[in-house]
Amino acid sequence: MTLEEWYFFGDRLNQPLKLIIEQRMRDQNIPLKFVYSMPYSVCSIGEFEQMSQVINNVGIETFMSRKVDHDEKRKLAFYSFMRSDFPEKIKKVKPLFTEEYEEIFKEYMDNREGD
Repeated sequence: MTLEEWYFFGDRLNQPLKLIIEQRMRDQNIPLKFVYSMPYSVCSIGEFEQMSQVINNVGIETFMSRKVDHDEKRKLAFYSFMRSDFPEKIKKVKPLFTEEYEEIFKEYMDNREGD
């Protein structure tokens, strides 16, 4: 999970990341077969907030298997994937942590006014 959106789709970033992960696994003596038997995906915190709500409705196995078991869908950003595979569920997603966001934003703005 990343704090910012990396726009992490397609092969441009996926291939270099795959090579780094495989090297680190070798360095730690972790079998490379784990990468294939337990696929991973990268998402931003914003996407994670949305996908956690969709997963709550459809189940993690259904959600992740649709994403990682298909070459083309694996390359999609999570938001695009959710819009294509779970259009009714994504429409029901609500913003999370709005009070916390507003508190952080207010504190940020208050600090800027003091500069």
